[in-house]
Amino acid sequence: MEILGWRTFRVALIMVVFLLLISTPMVQAASLVRIGLSTIEGPVVQIEGPGTLVDINGNVIGQTDDNTRLELSAVNGQVFLGTASFSKLRFTPTTNSPTGYLRINGSPFRGDIIISAVGNKIRLVNELEVEDYLLGVVPLEMPPSWPREALKAQAVAARTFALKNSSRHQQDGFGLCDTSHCQAYGGVRAECLASTAAVNETAGLVMKYNGVLIDAFYHASSGGYTETAAAVWGSDRPYLTVVEDELDPSCPYILWQQHFTPHQLGERLADAGYFLGPVKELQVTERTSSGRAASVFVSGSQGSATIAATVLRTALNLNSTLFDICIGGAGTEPRTVAVTICSNEGMYTTDVAPGTHVVTDRGVVVLASRASEASRGGSAQEGQIYFQGSGYGHGVGLSQWGAKAMAEQRMSAGDDVFREILGHYYRGIEIEPYSY
Repeated sequence: MEILGWRTFRVALIMVVFLLLISTPMVQAASLVRIGLSTIEGPVVQIEGPGTLVDINGNVIGQTDDNTRLELSAVNGQVFLGTASFSKLRFTPTTNSPTGYLRINGSPFRGDIIISAVGNKIRLVNELEVEDYLLGVVPLEMPPSWPREALKAQAVAARTFALKNSSRHQQDGFGLCDTSHCQAYGGVRAECLASTAAVNETAGLVMKYNGVLIDAFYHASSGGYTETAAAVWGSDRPYLTVVEDELDPSCPYILWQQHFTPHQLGERLADAGYFLGPVKELQVTERTSSGRAASVFVSGSQGSATIAATVLRTALNLNSTLFDICIGGAGTEPRTVAVTICSNEGMYTTDVAPGTHVVTDRGVVVLASRASEASRGGSAQEGQIYFQGSGYGHGVGLSQWGAKAMAEQRMSAGDDVFREILGHYYRGIEIEPYSY
């Protein structure tokens, strides 16, 4: 009887635990991301909407409704609500409200808002589910008017990036920022039907390599060929290799040109820590396997240096490192631009006037635009110094304009074109549901 009683008790205990498990909502902490809202930080912010405000210890400070507006200010690292001060506050929306959104300075956001202070500035962190976060990311990273399969590819890339880098800003008190340093994020106000559909249709899908989330880097336009991760950041990824890119004729970055005077270049380089004086000579001395500039020799009136092209791009705010340097006389433009053209008759290179690109109804597409050999490098003297190039961004991973071109060319190929697009830019990866 004692044994039977113990068995009966054990079965009853298991049933109680089981009932508790199925009746208690599962907390999926891993599916939450914390986004630093740096674009709306300030000494004073206003938060509106229905919800519950608690302090760092979980004590309820107050309940709000749709008509409530709270004004929060920061003084010496403390958050002030009226005369009461707090080190940190959490504002959770009321789930059964008509909207369920909290509004910061008029802008609505899904999820919770965590409020703290850094000096005399309010710091706002938006904590929400990954899938909800993506609704405010995809339309800012890719135009919602673009083909659905391109948007789906962008959604998977953005989801993978978010999960891989969810602690990127841990030292700042949040996971990801809301700028292009991580991914642009605009909350509910940024959401659009087409991009929301792309997120929903790819819900939970991520990219992995050998079972591990990949670094899903992406950029605007490759200019014809993507770049390796090692060439940009010094560390290689086997799935981020040089691949040929399909250029959209409407892409504004097929050919670009920026120019500077010798004095302007000297000032920009001084700001970057290179005190060379007015620039007299520039020359690309090394290129990567994709054809991008890797290093540039610069000679000025006060010295010379070999500078990494990625550093030079940042210092001069160039569109990309896929460029040539061209020296012209004072007030003149370079004589020609070397353009590689792919047509039905094959591929060839010709010299054309700056700004020219070739597109015909037979499918001619400009693949690259580079300065001709006759006008590369040289001495600036009194002339302008021109940077002629292609593409926009670091060139690693998915090219957004290339994804658009691939999607447009495969409009009738079904609902899995986004997988083909991702497999083209991220080699050898698997696309599978993420286990939150």
